[in-house]
This record gives sequence, structure tokens and C-alpha cells, in this order.
Amino acid sequence: DDPFTEPPVLEELRAQGLWGDPGTFNLATSKAHALLKFVDEIGTGVYDQNGNLLPASFSLDQNFPNPFNPSTTIRFHVSEVTPVTLKVYDALGQLVKVLINNQTMSRGTHIVNWNANNLSSGAYFYSLEAAGNVVTKKMMLVK
Repeated sequence: DDPFTEPPVLEELRAQGLWGDPGTFNLATSKAHALLKFVDEIGTGVYDQNGNLLPASFSLDQNFPNPFNPSTTIRFHVSEVTPVTLKVYDALGQLVKVLINNQTMSRGTHIVNWNANNLSSGAYFYSLEAAGNVVTKKMMLVK
């Protein structure tokens, strides 16, 4: 029942390189042990000559902060030079704001700040279209 005890398969875990990794944590209960390994989701890609990580695939992060008042940050990753469109919709699906309109973006991570001080509280959706992919996520404006 000691939460700091080592799991019974400690040597097997060490052989797999899972023990001692700063991203790995041991969670113990009175009935079982669990090994949690946290992985950086956007840590996959290649590095350019300047040491910048270039994403291996297209992705859209959750806005931060969420909920927000009145501004938020939207981060996305593109894996190739491509035209990008980023739009915000209200809960009824009506277009609220076009943040990026078919602008050619370089490969890498991009950040857009959006201020919604003229809008009312509620659920909004932001949609990113790039390289034939479309991803939509929900965000909450709370005033």
C-alpha cells in the first residue's frame, strides 16, 4: 500500500528503457501499479539548419487559454508550404471572423492571436484548412 514502492517488474521496465526517464512516472495503488509515460505530441518532425523543429504533419492545437476573455492564442503546425485559411464560427455555424484567408504559409509552427472583445460569451469554433486537410476545434469565450 506504499505509493512509493517500486513495481514488481522493475528490472523488465529498466530493460525497456522506461524507468528513470524524466517523462515516466510510477503510479501505485493498493491493487496495482501503472506506468505513465508522457510524450510531447508535437515533438515529431525534423530539424532545419537553424535547429528549428519542423512538424512532420499538419495539426491544430487547442487554443490557450480556454476558456478565454477576451483574447486567445491559436497555434497550428504545417508540414509543407501551403495556402492556409483559419476561420472562427459561432455555435450556429455562422462565420464570425476570418483570421487567415488563403495565405501561403511556410512549413513550421504558426501562432495567431485573436481578440473577441466585441462578441458575447459562448461557444465558438475555429477551423483550419491547409493542404487539403480541415480541422475544427471548440473554444469558450467567458466574459
